[in-house]
Amino acid sequence: MPTVKMGSDGRQTQVLKAENLAKHYATPHLLVKAVNGVDLTVLRGEFIAIMGPSGCGKTTLLSMLGGLVRPTSGRVLLDDIDLTSAGERDMIEIRRYRLGFVFQAYYLLEHMTALENVLFPLQFSTMNPAEQVERAEMLLEMVGLADRMGHFPRQLSGGEKQRVAVARSLANEPAVLLADEPTGNLDAESTESILGIMHDLNKRLSQTIVSVTHDMSVLEYATRALHLEAGEIVRIEDDLR
Repeated sequence: MPTVKMGSDGRQTQVLKAENLAKHYATPHLLVKAVNGVDLTVLRGEFIAIMGPSGCGKTTLLSMLGGLVRPTSGRVLLDDIDLTSAGERDMIEIRRYRLGFVFQAYYLLEHMTALENVLFPLQFSTMNPAEQVERAEMLLEMVGLADRMGHFPRQLSGGEKQRVAVARSLANEPAVLLADEPTGNLDAESTESILGIMHDLNKRLSQTIVSVTHDMSVLEYATRALHLEAGEIVRIEDDLR
């Protein structure tokens, strides 16, 4: 798992940065500014919650931070890599090995067991098959699914599916875990479970997390919250823990 790297002054180092980031969409009648001039620095070991009402640009911002959507202007830096100028082949490698993704809809492969879903991204790693299985089993145990490894998605609850998705996102030890409404489809009990797992990953294992959510309960777990309105950061809450 990632560890928090410190600079020579003892401070956490930067891992992800957005500079004047914007995404605009032209329609026949107006220009939609989904994200409009966002500046953001993510330090290693942070758990950042990006919050705001539906349609405020949260998912668009997260998609640009993860290199899934190209910005209209501005740039995104992952360590020293400029994602906005990277070619698609390079971006595939970056998303595979440097970034982890968790989505509201889980996106598990229905014909694969929980273990096979977590193993899937490991097929591209340098681990031998036995090491891949060992890591996938360890990750599923870590999210509390030691007794569900052989189950298919249709045999799992929503909360269990999301736990598999979290385990899968960590397979290749990403520098940053990006989560898009990870509790959006879950009941209150499963929401608390997923947020607890993410909090534990962040606090105990120093996993850097950026999560988009409208769920105010995430403020109990995050280290910092950014509030968006109309594609712009309007308020920042620091030192939540």
